Amino acid sequence: KFLTSLETCIRTINASALGFDKHPAHIQVAALSTYKLTEVQQTSHKLNIITGFHLFDEEQHLFILEGQKEDAIDVLYKQLPRPQGKNVEILYDSSIRFNERLYVKLGLDLTHIKLCRTLRDIVSQPLIFVRDFLAKETFEALDKLHQLVLVHKLSSSARYNLFPTIEMITSLSRDFGVPLTEKEIILFSSDDRSPSASTTREKQNKHIIDSSDSNNPSKQERVPSQEEIIRPDINFLEKNIERIRLASLRNKYELN
Repeated sequence: KFLTSLETCIRTINASALGFDKHPAHIQVAALSTYKLTEVQQTSHKLNIITGFHLFDEEQHLFILEGQKEDAIDVLYKQLPRPQGKNVEILYDSSIRFNERLYVKLGLDLTHIKLCRTLRDIVSQPLIFVRDFLAKETFEALDKLHQLVLVHKLSSSARYNLFPTIEMITSLSRDFGVPLTEKEIILFSSDDRSPSASTTREKQNKHIIDSSDSNNPSKQERVPSQEEIIRPDINFLEKNIERIRLASLRNKYELN
């Protein structure tokens, strides 16, 4: 319920900012999923929109959201439900300001990233700290996100620069992400204002970073198997062998 309410609040704010609020809820959902912000809109300090991403695993959901102070972010904070007895923590500080958005290029619909294992399990693997074992962006994303879930003040998150860049979360999704299940796609596409509304497959998959091939629509639409969803072990040895093999081939062709 909280996830749906949060998604609905964000869509309501974004639809209002772009003049879509006079249309039915399902039209707003479709419009926001396909709307492309111009370069001017992306850098505008007046456009009252919420941007960001959603990362989750079997243990937790993490939302990193950005918007205009005293406008979109304040409205969202006031509208969000406060679940009773639920382990929900909201880091909010109206005194914190940033010069620019980090995630505006992701679009107006939240990007959803599902990890193959819990973030805690991944960062506990000693091999991720071996130099050059992971892509630099992937390691930095893991490091920042792991620290981010441990702090309890937005000021600390900002002071220690714990917000990963788009390049970092994209790399993380490529290395440790798995496709969303059909149930998750429907959940993240639902809207409190139109419980019976359904969205098209194109819309449902548009803002999911596909860990296999983001440019292949057929792969985005495929329902993953149970083994893919659970993925009990991370085969670090296999990943490292493949990385070495590719590097060797690259060096071979460069020498030739």
